[in-house]
Amino acid sequence: MDINMQRAHNRDAVFNERFYFRRSSPADGEDTVAELTANEIINGSAEFIGLVPIVQMYLDSISVEENVRRQIERYILFVRGRANGSIMTAAAWIRIFVRNHPAYKFDSVVS
Repeated sequence: MDINMQRAHNRDAVFNERFYFRRSSPADGEDTVAELTANEIINGSAEFIGLVPIVQMYLDSISVEENVRRQIERYILFVRGRANGSIMTAAAWIRIFVRNHPAYKFDSVVS
């Protein structure tokens, strides 16, 4: 979906944009698409359970060693944090770093 890519390129899109996302599978006899925030897609909402809960349900249903599950949960927490804003995105970090650098003259030149 080209519109999703256009929206994703906007500043702070992870917080301010809504993206088209398929909430159901055509295999289920439905094909429901909704506009959701990145946080709703990843962590869930009233409209959609979320990708993280789906992954966690899957992990609960298979046999995963405890140390492997702990490592996966660390990654899941990171992804959740990026989606809900508790962990800064790389783009935001770079933008803040450049703007606060003493050599930056607010002239859009980075060297």
